[in-house]
Amino acid sequence: MIPRIDKTYKNIRRFQQILGVFIKYGFGDILGRLSIEASFEKGKRFFRIGRDQAPSPPLTTPMRLRLALEELGPTFIKLGQILSTRPDMLPADYIGELRKLQDEVPGFPLEQVQEILAKELGAHTEGIFSRIDPEPLAAASMSQVHRAALKDGKEVVIKVLRPGIGKVINSDINILYYLAGQFERHFPEFGLTNPKGVVREFEKSIRRELDFTFERNHISRFHEGFEGNPHIYIPEVYWDLSTKRVLTEEYLEGIKVTDLEGMSALLRGDRLFLAEKGCEAVIYQILTLGLFHGDPHPGNVLILGHDKIGFLDFGIVGHLDAQTREAMTLVLSAILKRDLDRFIRYLFVIATASRPVDRRAFRADALFFMNTYVEMDRQKLEVGKMLARFLDLLRQYGLRIPTDLVLLIKSIVTIESVGIMLSPEFNIADVLAPYVTGLVTQQLQPAQVMTRLARYAEETLFFAKRVPEDFGEALRRARENKLEIGFRHRGLDRLTSTMERAVNRLALAIFAGALILGSSLIIKFKVGPMFRGASVLGLAGYLLAFVIGMWVVTGIVRSRRI
Repeated sequence: MIPRIDKTYKNIRRFQQILGVFIKYGFGDILGRLSIEASFEKGKRFFRIGRDQAPSPPLTTPMRLRLALEELGPTFIKLGQILSTRPDMLPADYIGELRKLQDEVPGFPLEQVQEILAKELGAHTEGIFSRIDPEPLAAASMSQVHRAALKDGKEVVIKVLRPGIGKVINSDINILYYLAGQFERHFPEFGLTNPKGVVREFEKSIRRELDFTFERNHISRFHEGFEGNPHIYIPEVYWDLSTKRVLTEEYLEGIKVTDLEGMSALLRGDRLFLAEKGCEAVIYQILTLGLFHGDPHPGNVLILGHDKIGFLDFGIVGHLDAQTREAMTLVLSAILKRDLDRFIRYLFVIATASRPVDRRAFRADALFFMNTYVEMDRQKLEVGKMLARFLDLLRQYGLRIPTDLVLLIKSIVTIESVGIMLSPEFNIADVLAPYVTGLVTQQLQPAQVMTRLARYAEETLFFAKRVPEDFGEALRRARENKLEIGFRHRGLDRLTSTMERAVNRLALAIFAGALILGSSLIIKFKVGPMFRGASVLGLAGYLLAFVIGMWVVTGIVRSRRI
């Protein structure tokens, strides 16, 4: 009998396969603690297969994790890629290894692409496209991209969701939820990482990638945000040729940042200018639009001319509300101005603590962080390393920032590396400092201050209006004996355990005393059997009382040492 399986996932074979792969890469000790092997008799065959196929030569734990995720396919590859953007949750060696995850798989046939297009667009492809290239431009685990041409001759790219991928991901997500629950139950030391919360966050992200409607809307918003900018170009989306499973957009002809020879022939010494404009575009997205490209790596950035850059692939984007953008701007401003008090004050506005924070120790480490990076000459400052150390500092003290802010930091680090590819003279601090200073100055303008005060007043008035109603509801519940107040204790587990040990010792001491008294009576009245004139039962009672007494005394001595 396999408990709770039907409530947890539908594909038992897939679950067994996942267990087998993790065993294969040396994670059997962890699975053993989860008591999975005992619960899933059918999975034991996979455990044996895993033991017989242990990887050789020996690999580091992060390397083994990456290989296991790659072997398990699209869902787990995506999970690893998302975890690689969370240096606030994982150590640097795991982050570095998970960033190597490859999402390249063999493509599916053009006939299947045409079937999907016909079903989604409601017409045969020959009536819409004059040409669809049979070889895909890219084939990933989630989707496939083909170059094509419309009947009017316009060049486009078509992104098609891989057939059947939704069912695979649904099954895997159910399994991940089950495993996360087991981790929370059997690995309480992992409570800070919140395994179920990580899976929930991952599910939200991957389900958005399964629906191209989100990406289509993102591209349109970016297109509007950069309308009129002569140096940044966003491809146009064909709304009437896009659905949940199909995305059709303008094809951009350009040179990849990694194509150094092509750039040399095109740019004529404008590399630094382009690097700065690309960086300005990302910072503008983050701190002004509140919607930013979450993965501006070299493959998603094209050089369209000596003074123009194009951005591609908006499947991963970050969102920041006005309050978070304002707080993040002030944090960056405090760092640039070396203002430690402001830095800590604004940081605790956007960060949440998963455990009590030693403010004095955090202040000392934050001061060291500032002195290490901010005091550097701007030309030597590597913002990417600075932000990575910043996230490491947060993780050290159990401080968590929203996922979109981690994605923001990743975007800044990535665009810095792209800028250096374009021009070794590029320095992101030269772009970031004046932009942040300008935003802070703008926030202090009377009109902006009045707008914020009006918003705060409106929110305060709204809550003030609800106070009498909420208070009246509490009184009504109290009168009807329906008012419930919940308490959550912290730190009482150790006290409870100590009290249990004390009660047990007291009970044993009473029992030992009773044994001594009883044994004395037995010896006095010479209750048989007898050995050399002494009662055997009485002597046995004395011996047992002595053993119990020594046990109690030893426990007391040990507890006092602790």
